[in-house]
Amino acid sequence: FIREAAQKSMTGASGHRRVPESFYSEMTIPVPPIEIQRQIVSEFKAIDDEMLAQDAIIQKCDDDVRDKFNEMFSSITETVKLSSVAEIIRGVTYDKKFETTTPTQNAILTADNISLDGNFELKKIIYISDEVQLDYKKRLKQNDIFICMSSGSLKHIGKTAFINSNTDFYAGGFMGIVRANDLINEHVLFNILNSDSAKNFFMNNATGSNIKNLSNSIGNMQIPIPPITLQKEFAAFAQECDRLKENARRRLAELQEARAALVEKYFR
Repeated sequence: FIREAAQKSMTGASGHRRVPESFYSEMTIPVPPIEIQRQIVSEFKAIDDEMLAQDAIIQKCDDDVRDKFNEMFSSITETVKLSSVAEIIRGVTYDKKFETTTPTQNAILTADNISLDGNFELKKIIYISDEVQLDYKKRLKQNDIFICMSSGSLKHIGKTAFINSNTDFYAGGFMGIVRANDLINEHVLFNILNSDSAKNFFMNNATGSNIKNLSNSIGNMQIPIPPITLQKEFAAFAQECDRLKENARRRLAELQEARAALVEKYFR
């Protein structure tokens, strides 16, 4: 509320607008009785504490999966080329004149939708005209590994996210899809590609001056191939952790709505 009011009071030319000091010095704020203040603090704290608890569940799941992966597979010495156990698919390319702000069937995802720690977070969708025919093979589907293949930043090159269910989204032009075949489990492959050793490979083998690119090197990356029984055991563990994380994220969304409702109740 205060921010909105401050923005309406801003003065100055575009690009150099500022809130006058008088806005704050003359601003009046409600001061409820101390008992009500304590109640407000208590209600917000209860929600904030639970949000921290749900964040901790997500972090613990990530830590547990990483530790389990290292425990089970750190001693594996047999390796093969990535291209022998997975199909590597480059994202769609198109003329920017076909971009539109109106939602269409052609929804494209960029690197903004992958966090640096390997989580899929839907943040930015680019729509292009339905007149453009996109290759259905480049649509993200269940068990795909969504990967940043090109970037101007080395810290983003090679970042990956696991796709838990079929989607209506296509991988963008700087992106790619690693689609495992029957020789390796998708969860095992994702954790290999999200490991520190893989990130070092991506940083050291990306080519290009301004825009770094993995297209010429990623298929030659050597990856370990654990016995299939161990792969299945790890996949079951990883899937259970994914389930716990999804429940925590769902609860976080509910808590964020509850917190917004408290802001509306007490400060609007």
